Amino acid sequence: FLTGCDAEYNLTYKNDIMTESLIVSGNELEEIGEISFKDSINDFINNNYLLVNYNVQPGNLTKEEVQKQFPFYNSKILKEDNNYKLKLDYTYDKKSEINNSAIINVMYNKFNYNNEYITANGIKNIYNYYPYLDKITITFKTDKTVLKSNCDEEKDKTYYWYVNRENYQNKKIKVNDINVWRTNQHVKINGQASENSQDTIKLDLENINLNYIFETLKINHVTFGGTATGKFYATNLFTREPIAFTPALNVKSLSYNDALLGDAVIKSRWVNDEKKVEILADIRDGDSAYAKLNGGIWVTKDSLSMDFETKKVNIKFLQPFMSAFSTDVEGRASGNALLYGTFKDINLKGDVFADTICMRVDYTNTYYSGSDSVHFRPNLIYINDFKLHDKYGNTAMLNGYVTHNYLRDAGFNFKITKVNNLLCYDTNPTINPDWYGTIFGNGSCDISGEPGIVSIKVAMSTAPNSEFTFVLNDKQNVSDYKFLTFSDKSKTSKDNKLSLTENNLIAPSIFDLELKVTVTNDALMTLVMDPIGGDRIKAYGEGGIQIGYNSSSESMSMGGSYTIDRGEYNFTLQDIIIKEFKIKNGSSVKFDGNPFNANLDITALYRVNTNLSDLDKSFSTDKDLNRTNVPVDAVLMVKGKLQSPEITFDVELPTLTQDVVRKVKSIISTEDMMNRQIIYLLALNRFYTPEYMGSTSNNNELASAASSTISSQLSNILGELSSNWSFSPYFRTDKGDFSDVEV
Repeated sequence: FLTGCDAEYNLTYKNDIMTESLIVSGNELEEIGEISFKDSINDFINNNYLLVNYNVQPGNLTKEEVQKQFPFYNSKILKEDNNYKLKLDYTYDKKSEINNSAIINVMYNKFNYNNEYITANGIKNIYNYYPYLDKITITFKTDKTVLKSNCDEEKDKTYYWYVNRENYQNKKIKVNDINVWRTNQHVKINGQASENSQDTIKLDLENINLNYIFETLKINHVTFGGTATGKFYATNLFTREPIAFTPALNVKSLSYNDALLGDAVIKSRWVNDEKKVEILADIRDGDSAYAKLNGGIWVTKDSLSMDFETKKVNIKFLQPFMSAFSTDVEGRASGNALLYGTFKDINLKGDVFADTICMRVDYTNTYYSGSDSVHFRPNLIYINDFKLHDKYGNTAMLNGYVTHNYLRDAGFNFKITKVNNLLCYDTNPTINPDWYGTIFGNGSCDISGEPGIVSIKVAMSTAPNSEFTFVLNDKQNVSDYKFLTFSDKSKTSKDNKLSLTENNLIAPSIFDLELKVTVTNDALMTLVMDPIGGDRIKAYGEGGIQIGYNSSSESMSMGGSYTIDRGEYNFTLQDIIIKEFKIKNGSSVKFDGNPFNANLDITALYRVNTNLSDLDKSFSTDKDLNRTNVPVDAVLMVKGKLQSPEITFDVELPTLTQDVVRKVKSIISTEDMMNRQIIYLLALNRFYTPEYMGSTSNNNELASAASSTISSQLSNILGELSSNWSFSPYFRTDKGDFSDVEV
């Protein structure tokens, strides 16, 4: 073929008529090989036979025979000074002739056409045909729709290619043994990239951590993990139709949103027409659980679509959507779901059947399980008549939904009805030191909220086996707080102001709790007044109580009343006397706002068998007494505000006549005497003998008991430090109430 320095090739296809022209220009005296450019042009005109029909071989045909059977290009020689130009042109009026164009077949890898469409793609290695050509400009004009073109420039349906020897040959990259590794992970790259389909780049992956890749992509709620091993191949990289694929990428422990799905075999390829990475995955977890994925990622559109077919797949991947109220979601599900959208706006739709599901409600620390359908719609997840089971098998019905804005800003609203002895609250002092317990209930509950705040509204009655403890704690050092303190009246008492304890655990969400509880007499309620000393009330009773609590401000309000049917009051005195009083039926606690301002009206009894002659020797000869050793109830009465109640004592003699009772009360006629008698009854199981009765020896028994108790406690403490220590104090008191004690 003609050789020269520069060439222009123009092709026009309009109204089903195609015209092409080739203009080759060069200096008249310039040598091309062994002949000049001028001689090269003349030689071309005189000897080139096949300028049109690319497929015909001349064989034994003469020049005249070829000219008769096949049309020649029209040729024209133009001369400007020393520059020569050879112009060849031809117009095709028959479509059948176009396929026979020698130049078209030399220029393009693909050139197809019909009445509507044109494909002019993939410039061939023209320098194999024109070894002395320096550069060529190719121009293509058409009124048709161009489906594919790898041109360098396009203007008004005119397509331009600017090809020279330098930029053509630069479209090639050789890669030799590039190796990137980290511990046991590596990527190896070898091969050559060019426009030639025979040149291939190969990526060899081994144990690549997918978490790093998806963390880099930052696709909302699309985080795959696992270790990938396999090979990727790519060819035609410098063309408009690159080819890339992996025949089998093996991923061990594939996970989605940290939920283990199983081991996967993934096939993928680049779909050039759609600019998409097509993904086919077969995921197996044991013998029975599997997931099949068919989808793709559209790179230029920052979007994806992944269709899942699942059987008993791990549903922990739902955890991020429920994080506002649950940090633990487990189970298996089967069904079909579609994950789709842009990288920033992901959505989910489909229907799955939860073979097993178990979820923890964080604030109440309760776990519920079930088996039913979960429905996914754009920006919505909902369930209907989902039967819940607690860990004891008790049931309730759940209805509700989760709304979201492309898997962000989730809001939720759930209604729990038909509650049958369901475990509703299950905490301990470690989780919540102020109020904890195990509560079973009947009734209904609404749980709603959004990221950062959860509202829980409960209307219920307690069920058997319920236990609840409420601790009165303050923000001061708890060791400085005593609920009941006996001190000398001459000393100034100090007010202990109570408030809710600050919770050192920062909750992920603010909880707003509203409880309307009907307490039944089969629920155990414990009120701890002194966490260190041990003063507490444990009772069974009935009442209606309303509780409001906000975890942000830690403000609590309580209303209603609680009437005690039976119970115990654990009474402590200076950590020496510890007795358990029986609470009388009809005692009550009433709430009106601040729980620390609750009104107490509690009467409790501690029974001892004691001898009345210790109180007065005349009882030994009293004709109304069959015997002097009788049951005596020490009575503790707590009335008034919870923070500063009025504490009084009394004695009851349930088996004695009114005359004997009046005589006893005449001896114990003052508050000081009553307090003194109560101390003796609790510490020694006997009455204190008043001073005017003329006996002091018996009164030192209390000091002896105190001496023994304190000595034992101090010896235990010092014994932990050294076995060489012993401690033996002696107490003496004539009054018996420690006001004149000597040590």
